[in-house]
Amino acid sequence: MTHLHTHGRPLPDYPNLNYGPGAKWIKHLTQNRLGTFAGGHFSDVNLSSILFFHRLDDADHVKLEVWSAPGRSKPSFDEALKQTYKPAKKGDSFGPSCKYPQVLEVCSQSQGNTDGPLAAERQLGGSTV
Repeated sequence: MTHLHTHGRPLPDYPNLNYGPGAKWIKHLTQNRLGTFAGGHFSDVNLSSILFFHRLDDADHVKLEVWSAPGRSKPSFDEALKQTYKPAKKGDSFGPSCKYPQVLEVCSQSQGNTDGPLAAERQLGGSTV
């Protein structure tokens, strides 16, 4: 006697009946399995190129708009939605994606400076550049 271990809950993505011969094809399960072959040992055969048979990405099918936050501000999502957006297209460049200011303070330990940044790093057990 067969027993399915669903414990009274139907499986949402798996069909109960298969009216055709053979296994039931469930698209997202197949695509997830193919994803495991896209890299690694199979990267040289380019399996990812056949995951989609037809792709539309021209201006008639993809509409993009852009708004850039001023300076380094980080507006909320609600605030960003209220702004005026400009048209954008595939291939437009946005950036730099992040700005990282590098500030390096150097003090000379040989000159007897024991209370500067280098001394603080040593007291905290950190590493210095």
